[in-house]
Order: sequence, then C-alpha cells, then structure tokens
Amino acid sequence: MEPLIKEIIALDLKAQEEVALWEGKRGDMKKQVEQKKIAMEETAKQGAQKRLDDLRRLYEEETTAAKQKTLSQYDTALTKLREQFQTHEEKWLDELFDRCIHR
Repeated sequence: MEPLIKEIIALDLKAQEEVALWEGKRGDMKKQVEQKKIAMEETAKQGAQKRLDDLRRLYEEETTAAKQKTLSQYDTALTKLREQFQTHEEKWLDELFDRCIHR
C-alpha cells in the first residue's frame, strides 16, 4: 500500500509542477497579449493622428486658398469701385448738389 501512496504523491507532485508550468506559460501569454494590445492601440493612435494631421493640413491649405481668392476678389472690386468713383466723381457730386438744392 505504501508504494501506491508514494506513487500517488509523486504523480500529484508532477501534476502540480505541470500546473505551475502551464500557469507560468498562461501568465506569459497574458503579458504578451497585453503588450500586443498596447502596441496595436499605439499603432492605431498614430494612424489616427496622422490622418488628423493630414486633414488639418488639407483644410488649412483650402482655407488659405479661399482666403487668398476672396482677398483678390475684394481687391479687384475695390479697384473697380475706385476707378468708377474717379471717373464719375464730378458728375455724381453735381447730381447730389442739384438734388440737395432743388428739393
């Protein structure tokens, strides 16, 4: 009976060692999974930041182009208005004077 008990104890110790070994491997696997998760999150975050930076740059370029176009149109319109004023200044002043006097 004693050899059977010793054999059972030996088998139990061996099983405990294997369980400890697999628990260690499981812990290592958990660490690896956590590290991969962190790496994937960082990669996704960097990709999102790059897309955001690209969009920001694109919108800034579009905004700058639209601003320049608007300023150019404003300058053109202002130049035309000044030219019209210079061309018709005397006539308009005469008309205003006549309207003020005759009314």
